[in-house]
Amino acid sequence: MASGRLAHSAVEQIEGEGGHAHFVGADLRDPADLARLALEVGPVDVLVNNAGSSWFGPSSDLDVATYDRLFGGNTDRVRVNAVAPGPVFTAGATEDRITALGNTTLLNRAAQPEEIAETIAFLASPRAGGVDQAEPQKLTISNNCSNIEECSTSRSGKP
Repeated sequence: MASGRLAHSAVEQIEGEGGHAHFVGADLRDPADLARLALEVGPVDVLVNNAGSSWFGPSSDLDVATYDRLFGGNTDRVRVNAVAPGPVFTAGATEDRITALGNTTLLNRAAQPEEIAETIAFLASPRAGGVDQAEPQKLTISNNCSNIEECSTSRSGKP
């Protein structure tokens, strides 16, 4: 299954390479929509929830409503391995902004979407059999910082 803005082209690409994929859209924050998704799809071997959002600024400026929206949209209702990428070159922001955010990470660069996809493919494969899935695991890619101020301070040593 694929989800998101580019889902239909992803399905075409997967099927074009001999794989099987199906797109079903749902708002995973809405319990009724989640139930509809489960009924429509049935058993799933691998589910990638690539929906998420971010907020940048000093933590003291983050209001409760925004925090609740971010938490609700970025967490799952089942126990899973979570991939938490830092800045990634996607259509979600300008290239200059993503580059600037990438420069605040330990790797001093933003990730490419393929790097995240390869990590997810590994976790969904039999090769990840040794990854403990009894408790939720979070794999941070590209030094995911919680906000710009913290990223900048950790890199430069000053605010």
